[in-house]
Amino acid sequence: MRGARASRLAVMLVLVASSGDGAAGAPLRTDEVRVEDARLGEDAAAPPPEPSAFVTVIDARAAGAGAASLPEVLARAASVQVRSQGGLGAFTAVTMRGSTAAQVAVFLDGVPLNRDSTGAPDLSQVPLDALERIEVYRGGVPAELGGAALGGAINLVTRRPGTRPELELKAGYGSFGTRQASVRAAGARGPLAGSLYLGYRGSRGDFPFYDDNQTEFTTSDDRTRRRANNGYDELDGAFTARWRRGDAEAIASGQTLYKDQGIPPFRSLLADGVRLTTARQTLDVALARRRLREGALDLGGSAFLLAQWQHFVNPGGVGVGRQDATYTSGGGGLRGRAGLAVGAHQLFVLVPEVRGELFDTESLIPGQPPAPGGRRVAAGVALRDEIALAADRLLLTPALRFDLVRTWSPTVAGAHLESYFSPRLGVRGELQPQVLALKANAGLYYRPPTFFELFGSPGLMLPAAGLVGEHGLSADLGAVLTTARLTAEVAGFVRRVQDLIAYERRLLLLQAANDPRVRVVPGIELAVQARPHRAVALSGHYAYTAADLPGQPRHQALGRVELERPRGRVRPAAFYEADLASSDYLDLGRERLMPGRLLHAAGVRLSLRGVRALGGDARLTLEGRNLADVRTGTVALAPATSGLTQTPVAIADFFGYPLPGRSLFATLEWRY
Repeated sequence: MRGARASRLAVMLVLVASSGDGAAGAPLRTDEVRVEDARLGEDAAAPPPEPSAFVTVIDARAAGAGAASLPEVLARAASVQVRSQGGLGAFTAVTMRGSTAAQVAVFLDGVPLNRDSTGAPDLSQVPLDALERIEVYRGGVPAELGGAALGGAINLVTRRPGTRPELELKAGYGSFGTRQASVRAAGARGPLAGSLYLGYRGSRGDFPFYDDNQTEFTTSDDRTRRRANNGYDELDGAFTARWRRGDAEAIASGQTLYKDQGIPPFRSLLADGVRLTTARQTLDVALARRRLREGALDLGGSAFLLAQWQHFVNPGGVGVGRQDATYTSGGGGLRGRAGLAVGAHQLFVLVPEVRGELFDTESLIPGQPPAPGGRRVAAGVALRDEIALAADRLLLTPALRFDLVRTWSPTVAGAHLESYFSPRLGVRGELQPQVLALKANAGLYYRPPTFFELFGSPGLMLPAAGLVGEHGLSADLGAVLTTARLTAEVAGFVRRVQDLIAYERRLLLLQAANDPRVRVVPGIELAVQARPHRAVALSGHYAYTAADLPGQPRHQALGRVELERPRGRVRPAAFYEADLASSDYLDLGRERLMPGRLLHAAGVRLSLRGVRALGGDARLTLEGRNLADVRTGTVALAPATSGLTQTPVAIADFFGYPLPGRSLFATLEWRY
């Protein structure tokens, strides 16, 4: 019962079966990106979006106004649900179209953030201010981004330096001791350009919440408490160096993270005073040479490295002894890319890659055995063809991908070898060029089991040597309408999953197992953006998932109105946002029902452009989230239990972690 990771993983492993909602933030504009040429594009480190994909490309520079975070911005995209462990800076992951969090592939400048140890990455650890754009794929995930994207993919691209010098300063403060500060500088000389970002974020996280004292059917001991041990301090750094000369380009980028956080008490697994410290470094180098062979050939390649160290301390909880352990992980890989144009209407893209990851643990308590480590190596190759027909009004993008994955542990006998074949097809037809287009995508995807699922963890997870990777079909069909004042997108989708990895309870422990049932998750999504007046922007989306899944509301909707009216150098703006989610269950056993909720957010912003006295542009943003202070809901009991026909519950995210109520933030920015 004294596994090195038992308590921390009790919090994180549930991500593979959970989903949720995000809070509102500052004004955001998202637009569909139309790509007709799928060569290496403007950025050697990031492939262009699939023409047939239902993809939302978010300008992170515009979305980052105010105190917005990456999870908050992602929550505004259609069919995307954000799950948090309760408040600012807490472990956060996303799901799409009824997927689990581990089924969503996340990349940062080509570096895959999904860990083979825990599966789902923590998106709260990526500062939004360091990003240039965010690509959210809800269908038609490019083969270059791998086959392990059963639910979708998120591609994060860091800020690229331009040709002019830039300097940005930002500081903010808000409820529950939330604070942030950052600086970014960029410049160029000749073919060289570079940028550097340094940032700090932190919070006490001591928001009030409704506590039922773990007695759901007894209200006499319920009370309002403040969240304890929920604060964090985080330092972030990012750099980008870019060299361009003619048709050749090289980009090197890296991200640094140091985060020290408390993990709030949770039932009996986590005691008071639990701390988790994380240090991480990524490095990505990409090379590209374009327009070879009279413009018919593009060549590129990239290499990435990732190293992470964590220290976990748990004084001990009921049934769980004292823990003091470190975890180290490292990974790397190589990826090539070649694009060959054949004639004027066909393009072949070939992407080979190899990658590997290792994970080790060490208990700092004498005599306490560590949890098993893991090793994984993989090789894959993807071949994609783009065929333009009917005067380029019909575009076909068939693709084939094959992956070979070998997993083993230095302390557990045996090796796990699996192969995955994931073909896919995308179709885009222009019924009226630049106005109305039909899209369709279908493909096979997979997710291999994590180290923890295969080898177990003392005190939490039993090993499951016979576990196989989950795989399934993802398909969609829809239309996109684009006019001068309106962009509308509607799509129906279906996911068919086999060998879903679920968790079964064995007394006090969990064990991963493949669910023999075939799960079919159909749904529909709608997204609209309109500008009825030059000073008014409207946006919204609605998603319906026709299946009862843990943490997946059947109905989810978001509406937003933005007002901005420039007056010379002064640009006042305001926004209002409403976020609706229907009731859903938080657990596989359908015992913890979360009532539906409607959250409100609003804010104002004042920008001063080109003010000589300030030496640049200044912007002040004031915003509030969950303005109605929704912290509790009511769940009906049928039949009545302990004389109660209904019981109050705290509005919570996955695993029952309560979320903050009303919160206010102020942010001041200056740009040169």
